[in-house]
Amino acid sequence: MNRQNELIDSTKRPDACPWRNRILLAALVSILFLTLYPFRFSTHAGLPVNASPFLLGQGGKGGGPLDAFLNILLFIPFGLGLGAELRNRGRSWISVVLCTWAAGALLSYAIEFVQLYVPARDSGWNDIFTNSTGSLIGCLFFAFPGQSILAALGRYEETVATWLSVNRAAVLLLGFLAFGFVISAAWQAETRITNWDANCRLVVGNDATRQHFWAGQVSRLQIWDRAIPSNLAGRITLGGASAANDVPLPVASLDLSGAGPRQDPSRLSIELSRISAVRPQGVGGPFDVESWLATTAPVTELAADLRRTNQFSVRAVIIPDTVTSTGRILSLSEPSGFSNLYLRQEDTGLVFWFRNALSVKRSALAWDIPNVVAAHQRRDVLFSFDGSVLRLCIDGKRFPEYRLSPGTAFAQFLRHVKPSELNGYEDIYYAVLFLPVGALLGLTLRKAPSRRVPGILLSAVGLIVAPLILELILMRVSGRTPSVGNLVQSALVVIVGLLWINADSWSLRQSGSQGGAISR
Repeated sequence: MNRQNELIDSTKRPDACPWRNRILLAALVSILFLTLYPFRFSTHAGLPVNASPFLLGQGGKGGGPLDAFLNILLFIPFGLGLGAELRNRGRSWISVVLCTWAAGALLSYAIEFVQLYVPARDSGWNDIFTNSTGSLIGCLFFAFPGQSILAALGRYEETVATWLSVNRAAVLLLGFLAFGFVISAAWQAETRITNWDANCRLVVGNDATRQHFWAGQVSRLQIWDRAIPSNLAGRITLGGASAANDVPLPVASLDLSGAGPRQDPSRLSIELSRISAVRPQGVGGPFDVESWLATTAPVTELAADLRRTNQFSVRAVIIPDTVTSTGRILSLSEPSGFSNLYLRQEDTGLVFWFRNALSVKRSALAWDIPNVVAAHQRRDVLFSFDGSVLRLCIDGKRFPEYRLSPGTAFAQFLRHVKPSELNGYEDIYYAVLFLPVGALLGLTLRKAPSRRVPGILLSAVGLIVAPLILELILMRVSGRTPSVGNLVQSALVVIVGLLWINADSWSLRQSGSQGGAISR
């Protein structure tokens, strides 16, 4: 009994530093996620010839004061947690400060070195200075008000854990999940294409404003009112499955390789007519003749069909004339400039955009795919949207998915959204939603009575039932197919939350048991 009281009291002493392991673990995970995402590595480092990678880059990061502030802020929790852990091990304050600063610098250097091999990242020495400064500030914060704050958090946690029963935890869990599910459904609904305008025309080689002419040829155009699976899209764009039985019937299919009007032989009646115009002298040449294809009337049925299914696939076989200009390869647009969808060339890259509540807000969520086209080279391009995930396949090659989840709306609620970070927003959103679930279960299961049948049932709700209900809600709202990956990710995050909230408790128990063994 005395040893148990000693152990409980030890969590209330400032030197015990409750939360130290939790803060340190959370800081390390956050640093690695935010600095190395999207975790795509390449052995080719962008360094000058004969330059050693250990010297990092040329310091080309052009971040301003805000970037420096964020770099410092990112490492403050790391310095606080590491300082608390070192102090708990009996190190002097001078040793704690020096070791924490050095550890921050070494961690930052290791990250900057790895970033040389992450194409989406830049590496430079200035981040090492700001990151190590953040570690130092975190350590100094612990040395002054931090100790008392962490000790107070520990005492408050013990109070909550004592008050918490299975029934109370069940009420809190169900209330939190109900709120999270409602918000998730509302944010997933923003990915729907219900705001498409029925008055848009289908235009190939330009848009309806006639101001974005594209120099090239589209030999084939197909549109489906469903998402084409990735494996089938690969076969289609390799030319091996265009007439196979397992390819769904497109709602629009046009062979544009011949002359004259292009009549659509598929389910919807769509006819494209050639439109010619003369470009003013001095703009691309003396009186160049431009021509493109367009419907003479809005494609109302097509827009309504795609709105109804909230899915689409667009295939275009293209041959660009040049890689030094931009233009709309195809679009669903109005003369006013309003667009439902467009695909444009931008030098050697392609840009795809479609309208929904997210893509018309503070940031235009256009998918930019660089270095995929060449002059006079045929490319078979197929975009597919299943209500939540946009996929791309070019000549049989699959590209990383472009995810529009509640995490995208969550990120847009907080700040401007970067299309290259969409998958990361989804991961962060699942962490925000399910880490508290795991933490609540972890606090509840500390007591032996809570580990009986009621506690097991509550754990099953958090680990299995809640992820399943969320997946069903998102499927219902978006129309997409189920994702086993989302279910596994949700359950893993709950487990991580349960383990994380008990990191310091288990450490203290281990220390207490070791101390008891020594005393005996």
